[in-house]
Amino acid sequence: DHVITSLAFGAKPTTVEATCKKEWGQACYHYSSAIAQNPAWGTLKCAHGSISNKEIGRPGVNKWKRPTRQDVEGAKRPRPQSDPEMVNSGKPGGQLMRFLPDKQNQGAGKMWLGACFAPHLKEFSGPGKEDDFEDKWKSGKKGPPFVKAGIVQREAEVSVDVLPSFRISKWEHAANPPRDAGMWDNPCWPKKLAPKDPGFTLWSWDTWYKTHTHEHDFSRPV
Repeated sequence: DHVITSLAFGAKPTTVEATCKKEWGQACYHYSSAIAQNPAWGTLKCAHGSISNKEIGRPGVNKWKRPTRQDVEGAKRPRPQSDPEMVNSGKPGGQLMRFLPDKQNQGAGKMWLGACFAPHLKEFSGPGKEDDFEDKWKSGKKGPPFVKAGIVQREAEVSVDVLPSFRISKWEHAANPPRDAGMWDNPCWPKKLAPKDPGFTLWSWDTWYKTHTHEHDFSRPV
């Protein structure tokens, strides 16, 4: 089998657009709020054209995952300022975070699943385009053959003339936006512990706290 696993982008700008659906609630509220604070995030340029971003090329991923998972499961140690999720936190353009329901998060995340890859294969893939696909594959940069499930496969990177970006062009909640970007409606907000502080689901240094106060001072010893 011949397989295309990555694209070498060209120079022609193109934008893949998506709709943030109402049922994704807190995820869409979070995205739209984050973009309002950092308009540059409204359109994201595709960083690569691979079918997946291999962790071997991102050495920080595994280094971050293990201790982060430990923190989530058992709060075993504080996050050092050098960790990826802490860099630029609390600064303009820095990371923003919101605890939100897993199902909503996963649903919304599918908006850009393959956005930098699949839409740009249509010209030479699909029913009736087998010859076009084969010609494109032959023109690409190929890796060594390997066997998978008893089938000999060979992967290739091919060139496309587009330079894609991604943006959410429609927000279904925009017609009836919730108060404070849905902060008061977040199921992950522990209302019994912090009944007056929906910002509990954010970073403690989020811009929310420029106009609101923490209900508890978590820097004090228990």
